[in-house]
Amino acid sequence: MEIQHFSHNHPLTPHEEGELKTAVKCSCCDLPISAPFYGCTICNFFIHKSCSELPRELDQLHIFHPIHPLTLLSRPPRNSTTFKCYVCEKSRRGFIYHCSHCQLDLCINCVSLVPPSKNPDEYHQIQLPTHEHPFILCPKDEKFDLSCIDCHLPIEEDSLYLCPICILFFHQSCADPPPKINHPFHSKHPLILLYWTSDCKSISFRCNACGRHGSGRTYHCADCGFNMHVPCSRLMPTVKSDIHQHPLAFFQFYIDISLICQTCDRRLDRPYFRCVECDFSLHLDCCPSLPHFVKHVSHRHYLTITDSPIKDYSDEDDDSEFYCDACEERRNLYDRSYFCAEPECHFVAHIKCLISEVYAYLLPISSMNASIFVFYGCIKLEL
Repeated sequence: MEIQHFSHNHPLTPHEEGELKTAVKCSCCDLPISAPFYGCTICNFFIHKSCSELPRELDQLHIFHPIHPLTLLSRPPRNSTTFKCYVCEKSRRGFIYHCSHCQLDLCINCVSLVPPSKNPDEYHQIQLPTHEHPFILCPKDEKFDLSCIDCHLPIEEDSLYLCPICILFFHQSCADPPPKINHPFHSKHPLILLYWTSDCKSISFRCNACGRHGSGRTYHCADCGFNMHVPCSRLMPTVKSDIHQHPLAFFQFYIDISLICQTCDRRLDRPYFRCVECDFSLHLDCCPSLPHFVKHVSHRHYLTITDSPIKDYSDEDDDSEFYCDACEERRNLYDRSYFCAEPECHFVAHIKCLISEVYAYLLPISSMNASIFVFYGCIKLEL
């Protein structure tokens, strides 16, 4: 049944999954469209059914702005195509909940974290040391990008912990870690969890495990000055090989890394292995014992590793743009890669795009049935 929405001049018709030939975004929440949804194919206007049912006026005051009512607008009020959300502080597109008294803007996704019709007391709550307000567990659209105040990594799960008073977000697993641990990354002494101050700020540090900066809580050794992110504490050195005398841990998150690969002397700008105690680091694709052949789900033939430049077609120039057929992102022609040697195929992939296949090969035979879990960009092996 067609609907007439306040944001569009034409009637909107219902659509099902697969009816659109190209990927489009919801005009309201700016997330990829998915069924059920409504659309106007004349204007290329589409909106999730759930977004079309959002109230024009919030009958109850919202916990993020409890002093004035909020009004739903189909565009920012200041003649702009984007706005900055008061809650997540991201530049957003799409519909907006607006307070005309305070000139304050909230994005649809942040408002939906704690609907005004639901009492925050109904949510599961935890009380963290050094913070005066409880944190509540909220559902979240997995496509909606928020970052954890503790580890500063994206929250990719479908729920999070939130302090609605201070507007602070946590991964579920970052919210309540143990206060003291023994860890193989620093086997000399136990590590004590240091908390931030009441406003969730602390002295910045560099994590000795992954090499990234941190400013949230840290596992700390006062004797050695060792610091480690809470998420990094879930990683374990589980890969044994001829590369190094000690087992290595595998890190997949590699933004803001100042560490250097011991093989190529380049910065760790892609997945890497690391022995934290020896400060030994190695790019995944610099590992000399990578499998010669792997099978990937996105291609029907086995793929062969090569150090030689692989062009899609022999007549292409070296300065042409080359793309990975697994992730469809650009690849460096001279980087090590996997390719299909069949003459009719032109499939080439980053080594990092075949992590599951490569990582399984590097495990000891006794560990081949182990499960791989992803923690905020880092892969941990649970034996």
